[in-house]
Amino acid sequence: MNPLPLRSILAATNLSEEAELALRAAQALRPEGTRLHVVHCHTGGRHELAEPTRSSGTPDMDEATRDESDVHSTFIRHVTEAGLELSDIAVHLRTGAPHREVRALAEEVEADLIVLGSHRPRRMFDGLLGTTADRVIRTARRPSLVVNREVASRPRRILVASDLSPVADRALDVAVSWARHWASGDGRDESRKVRIELLHIFDFARPGYMVGATKAEALSERASRAGEEAGPQVTVRPRTLSAPLAADGILRAAEESDPDLVFLGTHGHGFFLRALLGGVASEVVRTMRFPIVVVPPEAEGTNAGAP
Repeated sequence: MNPLPLRSILAATNLSEEAELALRAAQALRPEGTRLHVVHCHTGGRHELAEPTRSSGTPDMDEATRDESDVHSTFIRHVTEAGLELSDIAVHLRTGAPHREVRALAEEVEADLIVLGSHRPRRMFDGLLGTTADRVIRTARRPSLVVNREVASRPRRILVASDLSPVADRALDVAVSWARHWASGDGRDESRKVRIELLHIFDFARPGYMVGATKAEALSERASRAGEEAGPQVTVRPRTLSAPLAADGILRAAEESDPDLVFLGTHGHGFFLRALLGGVASEVVRTMRFPIVVVPPEAEGTNAGAP
């Protein structure tokens, strides 16, 4: 496993309450010394979440300039109301399609993590988690965190879903590397350790498919290797679970273990389970009440130029 840094975090906001959760989560997950960037993408549309702040003494300012000034003022107020110190972060106001601007800025600032807010949990087939968030997750070359509840502190319980594929292995690598950033102490204080559950879903009901000794051994080997590389402050344990649908199994496991973060791997154009289960993995991201980190393959294997 190559250690993966967490030196730069980019949090995107559309000035909504859900996005405010994302800003606070980015701050909570931020290790000491990590640079935090916050971006809002202005498309020229009307912002209805806060009344604009008109600048006085600028009678000659044209409407477009005034509009940008209003958006900037609302953006800054939104950031400070989320509890972030302006002197401690970098703020970016961009104009253009949000998913493209977020993706481009993530490359510019070399973000190790993109943090996004989600809509409220919804039923299956009633749309994705939001056009911008969905497009960023599908096309970004960097891990994305979908925040759907308060993240008040650094995570101590992490769930990593694995189908034993290379992209799932990368998700485990990211989880372990970042867990080392989030862990603290000398390894003897149990309350400060990070515990990772490596989950593999199998289906007893499907003819001919059992977890089998080979897959169970492969899962255990991955957990053992990750635990050794993580050091004494991070523990990794394997778990297999039977469920007719992998998404149902992930949701059930999360409800049982109550993780602070869930990690999923992607193939670049969709979630790793989509090849087997259609859009079910999308449902996990849309409906799960736990914050989810979506990890793409290595940068060279993704489509950076996706629309």
